[in-house]
Amino acid sequence: MVLDKIIERIEIKNWYQILTIISGIILIFALFTETKYIPNKNVILISLGLLIFSLGEWMQRATKVSIREIGYNKGLLGQEKIRKMNFYGFLLNILGLFIIYLGLKDLL
Repeated sequence: MVLDKIIERIEIKNWYQILTIISGIILIFALFTETKYIPNKNVILISLGLLIFSLGEWMQRATKVSIREIGYNKGLLGQEKIRKMNFYGFLLNILGLFIIYLGLKDLL
């Protein structure tokens, strides 16, 4: 029952939120188990890079809701979402891509 309420409160609507969850699960799995066909080092690096990249995307795509008066009489309230770019989110994207590259370069 409690888990159902937690899952309902988590709103997963975008690809980067799904990527965050999947890469986190793969990272935990790779830390505690041995993989057969791909070395654990590479799986850990790739999943860590995907996790960092998706967190950077999440930071960059955060929206701020502002409520302002609209209309001729200024009697109506409107709501708009403002996308605000985040420098630290961009840095996390670059770092995540670099870590993914480090994980893939030995495999290719």
